[in-house]
Amino acid sequence: MSTKKYLFRTLGVAFAIVALFVAIPNKTMAANMMPKAYTVAVEKLHNNTFGENNIRSFVYNIFAMYDYHVPVNQFYPYLVNQDLEMQFPEGKLTSHQDFEHWYDVSVGENITSNTHTLESLQVAVLGNKTYQVDLVVWWQAENTKGEYLSYHFKQKWILVEEHNSLKIQKYIVKKLGGK
Repeated sequence: MSTKKYLFRTLGVAFAIVALFVAIPNKTMAANMMPKAYTVAVEKLHNNTFGENNIRSFVYNIFAMYDYHVPVNQFYPYLVNQDLEMQFPEGKLTSHQDFEHWYDVSVGENITSNTHTLESLQVAVLGNKTYQVDLVVWWQAENTKGEYLSYHFKQKWILVEEHNSLKIQKYIVKKLGGK
């Protein structure tokens, strides 16, 4: 075999080997090439029962329940039984009974219809089966006098896992502005 053919064949084999390592990296090489944000997100999914999308779905479900004025007892499975802390512009709630009174009076007796539009929603996995939600919601409503209401609220929720379910432990609402 001529030197020229040997050189081309050797270079071809070497090129094929390099191409193989680039095209089909092993797991160690792949893990080292993954973006940090991705590996952190995957680790959170593996170390917690609920991921960010589960939390977001939970939040949207709660607001849908408010929008449709569901019976108050449908909220109870989503609220902790003890150590509940909810702060609305109308006052502080610390029990299911407080929530029922707020919902029946503030919503049921005064609001004909309403919508909640989430303008921002950020989720943090705090660990130890605890999650934090920070959001801004645009609330629009018609009251029983036929008046249009529109407010922006900043909210902070603390969610906890109980029996493989998410529950609201803390729910703080602050009015940002409106008419």
